[in-house]
Amino acid sequence: MEVDTTKYLDFLDITYTTLARYYEGKDPKKELQYTAYSAKVNKTIAQRQREAFMAIEHYKQEVQTLASENDSLTESQSLIRNNLKLVLGVLAFVLFLTFFLFRRYKKSKGKVADVLKEKEII
Repeated sequence: MEVDTTKYLDFLDITYTTLARYYEGKDPKKELQYTAYSAKVNKTIAQRQREAFMAIEHYKQEVQTLASENDSLTESQSLIRNNLKLVLGVLAFVLFLTFFLFRRYKKSKGKVADVLKEKEII
């Protein structure tokens, strides 16, 4: 079973290094064995640190990507809002123009009727 904690790995490194130093000059075989264990633990620590650094870098890139997407969405939303205001303004103008022209049409229709009556009289 592999325990993936920095404190435990540091403890193992210190323990193996201490044991290697204890056996230094007394038992070369055990000294070499504990030095190899310490090197293996150091390699594991370095690998975990690299993985953590890569995960942090990946997280930073993801945050930057999301920030740029957020900026582009904000710009799009602003553009849509401005276009919506413009469309509503044009629609209001068209409605006003339609209302105005309809009123003039009604008045002209009445004038046409008057002209036709006068024509009949003449």
